[in-house]
Amino acid sequence: MEKKITFIFSATIDSLNYILPECGNGSLVFFTADTEKAAAGLVEFCAASGVEAFPYICSDKNLAAIAPAVIGCADKFGGIDTLIFDVSRDDKTSLFLDITEEEFVFYTNAINEFHSLCRCALPYMLGRDGASVIARAFKEPSGAAQAAYNGAVSEMVKAMRGEFENFGVKVETVIFQK
Repeated sequence: MEKKITFIFSATIDSLNYILPECGNGSLVFFTADTEKAAAGLVEFCAASGVEAFPYICSDKNLAAIAPAVIGCADKFGGIDTLIFDVSRDDKTSLFLDITEEEFVFYTNAINEFHSLCRCALPYMLGRDGASVIARAFKEPSGAAQAAYNGAVSEMVKAMRGEFENFGVKVETVIFQK
């Protein structure tokens, strides 16, 4: 059986908890992390599940930073089977007038990051058996910024689903439990 390749952008324990049970022993997870320290903890977490992990340190989240990570994964393993976009931030803001510009920009940037990630990765996924794109959504958005992100990503996923299902790529949003 061929090993499945999972690429996780901005991996967290939440995204690993979601995908590792589906990976099975011997699977490969390539992920981006902001720091070496964060990456080391995630590699250890994967190893405990019998999954080999390959971190890529990527603190910037723009296209110039995303592309080398995606291409590195695809070149190393011959493609990508599952692409996970994990946006994670603990915001406590619930009132619209209390949302800071920094918080709002974080989520609007996340929409751009999801687009850039998919643009880079999809060419390496088309035609692969069982390929899927998974975008994280929030079950109960803590405020307007998370709600705007959820709405935008949900609509992007719907459009992508219609475009890529004919190429065998499943596209969905998933809520990772905390």
